[in-house]
Amino acid sequence: MKILLAALTSSFMLVGCTPRIEVAAPKEPITIN
Repeated sequence: MKILLAALTSSFMLVGCTPRIEVAAPKEPITIN
């Protein structure tokens, strides 16, 4: 169960971080330009 919980939390962290990085990436070049 602990391993399952750890896997779920890590996957949620990855899924949660991915959209933030994708959203931040396009905004940065626009601001620099």
